Amino acid sequence: MSRAMTSPTSSDQQPMRAQPPATRPRWRWTRWLLVALLALAGLAAVGYSAVSVYLGNRFVEQTSKHAQVTPASLGLRYRDVTFPARTDGLVLRGWIIPGLLPNGQLTTDRTIILVHPHEGNRAEPDVGILDIS
Repeated sequence: MSRAMTSPTSSDQQPMRAQPPATRPRWRWTRWLLVALLALAGLAAVGYSAVSVYLGNRFVEQTSKHAQVTPASLGLRYRDVTFPARTDGLVLRGWIIPGLLPNGQLTTDRTIILVHPHEGNRAEPDVGILDIS
């Protein structure tokens, strides 16, 4: 007869140990991956915030450039003007260049307002405000 048919003896029996569930090692690996992904997402959020603050300050904070050239250098009559902005009271500076009527008289009745670009200055040659005048 085969051994499978015989009854086991006491020396063949070993005490039964509790086996951990098959999902336990997988859960530890999944938990580690979840913690790593959360840490990576946190670092990405901090990095994104830091870059946003840096770029925001870079675009907003500008050193002021004073006008080196005036309309007088092109033979135009002008007046320096300053006035406060409506919302925050920031002092805006500019030039008022009177227009020329067909009869040769100067006038400020007709006004064209030209605005320079964000990083520009009203007197910079690249802006071209004086060329238009």
